Amino acid sequence: MIGAVTAYGQINTRSQYGGTTAAVVDDKGNPRVPSDYRTSYQVLGSWAVVKDDGPGSKELHVVYASPGTIAAYHKDGHFPDGTVLVKEVFKTTANDMTTGTVSSAGALAGWFVMVKDNAGRFPGNRLWGDGWSWSWFDATNPRRPHPPTTRRTSVLSRAGATVRLDLHARLSGPELISGAWRR
Repeated sequence: MIGAVTAYGQINTRSQYGGTTAAVVDDKGNPRVPSDYRTSYQVLGSWAVVKDDGPGSKELHVVYASPGTIAAYHKDGHFPDGTVLVKEVFKTTANDMTTGTVSSAGALAGWFVMVKDNAGRFPGNRLWGDGWSWSWFDATNPRRPHPPTTRRTSVLSRAGATVRLDLHARLSGPELISGAWRR
């Protein structure tokens, strides 16, 4: 995997497993939702988040990975530098059907966007830490990244670990490697 910061400050990655990903980071380290993720990224999977009370689901999540990510992960068990993960989060509607309570995707709430950063490119940007950039984008304002909180490292670590564990199950199956997540 070759990663580089271009003259415009955007991370472009080229992998032997796929083509060049869309530039998703500006010169200050602020990520954005890639415009082509639905057409050029690979779908890792989707799952529902159960409601806290009552039947049905409160959210539906669909995760996409930049080209070459899945092959690289299968090769060595790690996300390569420059990997981009996009997680769509949909609100859901639940209805009683003859087969039971059915939840389906409703309005798009927003996106989580993560970029793997082995080089520590933006140490002063609160959207970066623990080897990843991590941001939330509201569907109502997809150009403005929101940091998880001002407690960057601990929140990034928890949020990143959750996404990585979710994706680990999708990429590797149910067994964990030595009971721990490999980055």
